[in-house]
Amino acid sequence: MSPWLTSLASAEDAIVAGLPTEDRWRGRLVARVALGLAPWGLVFAVVFTAMGRWGMGGSLVLAAALVGSGPLILKRTGDLRLTGHLQCLGLAQSLLGPAWILDGIFAASIPWLAFCVTMAALIIGRTGGIAWAALCTAVILVFYGCWVSGLVPEPLYGPQVRWPLAVLAYTGFFAVVAAIAVGASSAVDIQRRALDEARRDALEASRSKSMFLANMSHELRTPMNAILGYTELLEEDATGEARADLARIHRAGNHLLALLNDVLDLSKVEAGQLPLDDTSVALHPLLRDVLDQTSPLFAASGNTGDLVGPERVVRGDARRIRQCFLNLVGNACKFTTGGTVTLRVRDAGDDVVVDVEDTGVGMDADQAARVFEPFVQVHDVAGGTGLGLAIVRELTRRMGGDVTVRSQPGAGSTFAVRLPRAVA
Repeated sequence: MSPWLTSLASAEDAIVAGLPTEDRWRGRLVARVALGLAPWGLVFAVVFTAMGRWGMGGSLVLAAALVGSGPLILKRTGDLRLTGHLQCLGLAQSLLGPAWILDGIFAASIPWLAFCVTMAALIIGRTGGIAWAALCTAVILVFYGCWVSGLVPEPLYGPQVRWPLAVLAYTGFFAVVAAIAVGASSAVDIQRRALDEARRDALEASRSKSMFLANMSHELRTPMNAILGYTELLEEDATGEARADLARIHRAGNHLLALLNDVLDLSKVEAGQLPLDDTSVALHPLLRDVLDQTSPLFAASGNTGDLVGPERVVRGDARRIRQCFLNLVGNACKFTTGGTVTLRVRDAGDDVVVDVEDTGVGMDADQAARVFEPFVQVHDVAGGTGLGLAIVRELTRRMGGDVTVRSQPGAGSTFAVRLPRAVA
């Protein structure tokens, strides 16, 4: 790339640095519109001034200033709407002046108001394009009315001068449009490459983080298992207060081990290191086993559990499906007291959905929106790692399904687990 193009690219980078990533291509378009139109306006200003049309020359200088100041205004304010309107105003002024002089409604520059509308739509957005389309249409109608009424001045120049000026105008505008089109295309390409690079960097960072957490959790889990094992041995021979202290150590160690296991599972899923089986799994036996395993939780919270719906067979990893429902049922028991937790199997097209319904405390819309985020606990009622639901979501998605939630404060929650149906 030549030094001039390198400098231009650096200047554009400085102008758009403060804009949101998705709007930077518009900022680059502002800079290239200014570079393409402002010099051309100054050229015409010199031409008209040399012909003795000082008013027209001054008008074009003002138009060039409005268009050319776009990058500076954008850099200072970061306001694409203001910048776009000022540039469109400068462009319209540069077109309407010659139109008034060169035969009004029949002037060569009148059709180029469409370019003003296009530029407004690109830089400002849909509303800007509509506004400028309406304004330009109104201006053309006014010009036509002036021509019909005889209010348009007689052309200053004869055909021998008027047509060369028209040809020069069209040639210049075609060149400018081509330059801006190429510039806009390259700006979008630059933006797309930047977004792709940022996406790759983010994915790589996420993979690195997940691999680090997976390795760290694995290394910590080994000594934790040793601590728990020796604590159990000491508990067998301990008595009195020492036995109670060892029991507290054992409970704390189990809690920490559960946290490490959750971090390890989530990290492996995110890093793509968790192998999953793809087998046919009968839901009813699995869900009844989940209710049996969680029966102590039901007894402690005074809840009752129920399984309803037809027997269905899904595809996935039976161990991980069981893990998902153990987590969901355990959560339902934590936040429900003296109520009901129902596992409801139903069909949903080519998939099977299992609703885990509870009659507990429920959640508001903001809590429900964050409930699947890692390390987020929407209630302080019970402890936990804040990773269980994030793991459920990652596992179900890896198996070709998903999990969603419906909830209202005081009316309980329903977690809907969707899994692909096994093909007979």
